[in-house]
Amino acid sequence: MAGPFLEFDLTRELEQLHYEPPPTSGQNAKTLVKYDDLRIVLIALRAQTRIPGHQADGRISVHTLRGHIRMRALERTFDLRAVNLLALDPPRPSS
Repeated sequence: MAGPFLEFDLTRELEQLHYEPPPTSGQNAKTLVKYDDLRIVLIALRAQTRIPGHQADGRISVHTLRGHIRMRALERTFDLRAVNLLALDPPRPSS
């Protein structure tokens, strides 16, 4: 999952996730890249699946390859359709 370069066919990777039986959570995931300062996880979700809220230590990006994702972050709702990309700074501590 780490090396001088990593290259992926996301269409193929996503197809493989769709063929695996989904757990009861309604999502399958595969970590594609894992470095100390960068992690890329491919997640396949069934329709109407909810991911519990969580907080990342750093910046995150969400890239919708297929379908539609509605997510809440930074006190907003984002509607991400296929081929949309969202990048978010980590939440800032309150003063």
